[in-house]
Amino acid sequence: MSTLGEILARFDDPAEAYQILVESGNAPLVTKLDKMASEAGGDPCDLAFDAVRDFLAEANDEAWVKLIGRMQDSSSPAGSCLSEMIAWALNRWTIRQKGAVLGVVLAGGASSRYGSDKALAPLDGIPLLQRIVDQVGPQVDKVVLSGMARPGYAVEVIADEVVHAGPLAALKTTLAWAEARKFPLVMTFPCDAPFVPADTVKRLRVALRHGDCAVARRNGHDEPTCALWRTASRAKVDAALASGIRSLRDAMARVDATGADFSGVVAGPNGDPFFNINTRAAMADAEAWLRRKHTVLA
Repeated sequence: MSTLGEILARFDDPAEAYQILVESGNAPLVTKLDKMASEAGGDPCDLAFDAVRDFLAEANDEAWVKLIGRMQDSSSPAGSCLSEMIAWALNRWTIRQKGAVLGVVLAGGASSRYGSDKALAPLDGIPLLQRIVDQVGPQVDKVVLSGMARPGYAVEVIADEVVHAGPLAALKTTLAWAEARKFPLVMTFPCDAPFVPADTVKRLRVALRHGDCAVARRNGHDEPTCALWRTASRAKVDAALASGIRSLRDAMARVDATGADFSGVVAGPNGDPFFNINTRAAMADAEAWLRRKHTVLA
């Protein structure tokens, strides 16, 4: 019979770990794992590997006693060991994914490349700010605006401590605001990306199995302004800023960040659902894409 150490060593290969789970005959658990991976746009092999990693790092004595007991009573110790680890992790991840989400539209930039306040720039007659608020509103529990108030909008505003200091400074302020109001999760959206998918938050919730944040990822490229953060990560974000870091991308390298893959989602100019309208030329591209879309649907 294999020792526990030998069994655990087999789980170091994500593909082998997933195959062991399949061969264990635990079809409901395989289905649940596959579903979670699909919703996050990920690979079930990687999910199985993450489950093992989390169990080894965080399981208490009671969980280990239960696992050993299942292995001793099983004709397939490796399958039982892995099944118990994954079931434990899935339950833990489900609990951690729950909680109200504060949706934050990042609109504190200077719009220097656009030439005027792009948040109020109309796209097919509708201001970008209105489009993004309408798009993300159904995905979160409350929408707020990070930056400055805009005339005609009743959305609550979280003012930047330092004007035009960038999205990382805005994140610091919004995490503190969310913590004070008991929001466990904060979802950031850029004000200039009106085509973000309607299931963005759902996908990122699934991806946020552990760690501090989950970022939207497409074709290997991260979208740092479109991310779901745990409010509990506030201290790490504060520390990153205090150390001199000023970009979200660099800050994410200092925290435990994961991603949700949106490579299969096609929307917006060039098929990019995270297409940013930073310039007048980009606005023209967005207008042209919408015209083509309206023509097809007509």
